[in-house]
Amino acid sequence: MIIAFVDCVGSTEHSERYGAQGVAAITETLEKFERALRGQSGILRLGSPMGDGLLLVGQDDDAVALLVRALDAQQEIPTVLPVRITLGIGDPAWINGPAWHPTSTVSGYVVNLVARLQSVCPSSGVAFDGGMYARLSEHPTLRRRAVAQQTALKGIAGTVTYWVIAREGGATMPSPTVPPAAVPAEVA
Repeated sequence: MIIAFVDCVGSTEHSERYGAQGVAAITETLEKFERALRGQSGILRLGSPMGDGLLLVGQDDDAVALLVRALDAQQEIPTVLPVRITLGIGDPAWINGPAWHPTSTVSGYVVNLVARLQSVCPSSGVAFDGGMYARLSEHPTLRRRAVAQQTALKGIAGTVTYWVIAREGGATMPSPTVPPAAVPAEVA
């Protein structure tokens, strides 16, 4: 499964400053991103928007298309706040029923990892795990643009290797923290 988190950066301050109009602007932004990311695929939103964010899930075969739609949305959708998107591939545990059930949700390592990647994803950027990076063999142009990073993340054992990418004119890209020879063999 592909797991995606969408987050409006700075939403608390924006909501406090602009009140109900600020909240409405954030909700509108999230709805636009949800439509753009779901496209014509089988991507599902789980639950209602979580204040300033969304949780989306889909099949692995939608992964590269989802990344392309995320980068396009970053460039094309006007927003009042920057939006960061994190992606990961794995096998989450379903809670309260299957994906199509209105009360279902997911849990597990990949969900936790994708949520924690929000803390290191640049504003208006996209960060993703090694499973997503491995899928980019289908899209060599994006694979070359992805910048490898390593860090410790709260709640995740060990050091995590992840990748960051943005459309031209989007997020400020970090300098690589992982030399190409150090990229794990299973994702190289």
